[in-house]
Amino acid sequence: MLRFLPIFSTLLCLILAGCGGGKGDYIGPRYGLQDLALSPDGKLAAVRFVDHELKRQGFGLYDIARGRFTPLPNPAPDKSFSDPAFSPDGKRIVAVSGNQLVLIDLPGMAVTRITEGGQGFKESPAFLPDGSGILYVLSNPARFMLINLANNQEREMLDPIVGFGTIGRPFFGGPDRVIFTASSPRNPELYAEVEKFPDSRPTIDTHVYGMKFGDQPALILNNLWIEGKKKSRWFAGQTNLQASKDAKKIIFIDYAASPKGPENNVDQELFAIDDGQLKQLTHLNASLTAAAISYDGSIAAVGCDSGHSMYFDLCLIDMASGKVRKAGLLGELRSAD
Repeated sequence: MLRFLPIFSTLLCLILAGCGGGKGDYIGPRYGLQDLALSPDGKLAAVRFVDHELKRQGFGLYDIARGRFTPLPNPAPDKSFSDPAFSPDGKRIVAVSGNQLVLIDLPGMAVTRITEGGQGFKESPAFLPDGSGILYVLSNPARFMLINLANNQEREMLDPIVGFGTIGRPFFGGPDRVIFTASSPRNPELYAEVEKFPDSRPTIDTHVYGMKFGDQPALILNNLWIEGKKKSRWFAGQTNLQASKDAKKIIFIDYAASPKGPENNVDQELFAIDDGQLKQLTHLNASLTAAAISYDGSIAAVGCDSGHSMYFDLCLIDMASGKVRKAGLLGELRSAD
């Protein structure tokens, strides 16, 4: 047990955004990537990061080609922006701030709040394919809400009675069809289906679902979960599932097969389903987080940490060539206030 204490202590410090009480008293790089989204053409990245020295989060835009980061001031000292997603035309970003949805207009980065009050946590917003509305997750229980941007009217798209414990960001496979990851289904029939998976833990395992508006969610891509369980004892479902336009390309973080065996495999890789074919995009042997893919499917991105120390940099993957490169984001990050 004692050999795990240094790891546990490091993780605890990172969760608290730094160790010790004084300014500058932190471990590793000052900044670390926490969340990101790519513009439709893959040229910009919206980035949420943590400043370990100041013990707070920040947000901004990273011009990938120029290697330039432009920070957006936090709306309040104790608040930042999270869960960013670009509109299909690339002119706006939707994000969460203070448990409300906001729109960030580009390039000026003016911020407009589009929701007020309400109960539950708002998270994982995504634009409709035509940009006319935003589908987001409201919890608890987790279900979908749709906001019409013309009048800011909202309506429920999934009855909470058959909702989930958690729902990941939805992606559109058509005008009224979404794919998403979720855990702990409240629909008894779905729960029974999840129980049939090997070593099933329905309340915490994450599975992939598809849903047409007006219908009930259904399990899809079941083989991904079965294969993942074979590769690592830590596997609990695909994480950070993301998709390009019409879900023609789907990416997700998973464990790769390892000579260490499933009992000791902690290395993660980025995978893709492209034209119905499953392939491994990276060979980083790292911890990964915050996967993203551009709407046009040309580029993917992920937070990567080869040292498994929770200090994630930005790795970019060209979807045509498969070439992977580090973008040097951590050296450019800075707070605006």
